[in-house]
Amino acid sequence: MSEAATTLVGQSFGAKRRDLVCSFSWITVFYGIFLMTVSGLAMYFACPLIFKFITPDPAIRALSVEVLRIELFAEPLFGASIVAMGALRGKGDTFVPSILNLFSLWVVRLSLSFILVKNYALKGIWFAMAVELCFRGLMMLARLAFGKNKKA
Repeated sequence: MSEAATTLVGQSFGAKRRDLVCSFSWITVFYGIFLMTVSGLAMYFACPLIFKFITPDPAIRALSVEVLRIELFAEPLFGASIVAMGALRGKGDTFVPSILNLFSLWVVRLSLSFILVKNYALKGIWFAMAVELCFRGLMMLARLAFGKNKKA
C-alpha cells in the first residue's frame, strides 16, 4: 500500500492535480489502516496456533502470544504510518517525515523501553514498541493532514 500511495500521489502531484493528491493520499491510508486492522485481528486469534509450529516449549509459546498481542493493538496506526509515509514521499515530502521517524524510534521507543523494562521486563519493551508505533502513526497522519505541501 505504501508503494501504491507513493505512485498514485506522485503521479497526481506531477500532473498538478491537487484534488487527486489529497484523495489518493487518504484513500490509500484508510486502506492501509483497514488491511492492518484485519490482519491484526486475524493474527490476534491465530497466534497461539502459529507459535505451536514455531516452538515446542509451552512457556515460550505463552509469552510469545502475550507480547505479540500487546503489539497487535498498534497495527492500525502502524499501517497508517507506513502508508502515510508513502503518500508523503509521493508529494516530495521526505526530510521532515524521516526526522519524525528517527525521533519516534530513537527518543520515544528507546526511552520508553528503558523506563518500562525495569518493572515489566519483556512485556514493557513490547508495550513501548506498541506505544511508539501509535505515536509514529499519529505523527504521520498529522503531517499528511497539516504539513506543508510542496507547490505542484
